[in-house]
Amino acid sequence: MYGCAIALFVIGVLVTRIKLPNSNNSGSAAKASLIENIKNTKFTKESLALIAIGFTCTATFQLWLNCAQKFGTEVAGMQNVGQMQIWYSVGTLVAIGLTSVLVNKIKEVRFLFVYPLISLCMLVIVLLVKTPAICIIGSFVIGYAASGGVLQLATATVNNLFPNIKGTITSIIMIASSLSNYTILTLAGKIGETSGPQSVMLLNIVITAIGVLLAILVNLRYSKLENSVKM
Repeated sequence: MYGCAIALFVIGVLVTRIKLPNSNNSGSAAKASLIENIKNTKFTKESLALIAIGFTCTATFQLWLNCAQKFGTEVAGMQNVGQMQIWYSVGTLVAIGLTSVLVNKIKEVRFLFVYPLISLCMLVIVLLVKTPAICIIGSFVIGYAASGGVLQLATATVNNLFPNIKGTITSIIMIASSLSNYTILTLAGKIGETSGPQSVMLLNIVITAIGVLLAILVNLRYSKLENSVKM
């Protein structure tokens, strides 16, 4: 269900809102390897921040998706943790419909701050309150705010701010997301074995907070960067 949701979001937001490169240039672009493009690309702190957001936003929802049910069982005393997965999926689906509408009125870059901030607040509440009801609410909120398209919105922002190197940065963002899947879950597994699910939740809070700080940087610089693109 989650995979279908993300696929729908990509179709509904990215494909409709991002201008794809001219197909006539696809042959020449394919000749240059990603490594060569990286060597020839001048990265700004904002572009690096967007790449890092690809890592942090993926970590937020992957840690919840893979580790929150253990928190619900061992810490919050839930009897049916399957409800967490259901409400997580519902939140993701709601995000698809609502965010697809909102991005037509609000710039994508704003969501890069607002959604991780919502996730951060929810994670802190879950860690502090530790009840089954809060875990269910948290599942819906994290499904909406974390897995409902932040990665895709980061890609959309890259396309808007860095049209000349958008292909390279988009590729790196996706690599960062893939690295997050492996490294963060591996780290969470080790932390969970030694310190328990509460420490994993704390890890998620720290990573999500870093994502919020990165989004603040991008948002503060957005207007200037956007004006430079239009010039």
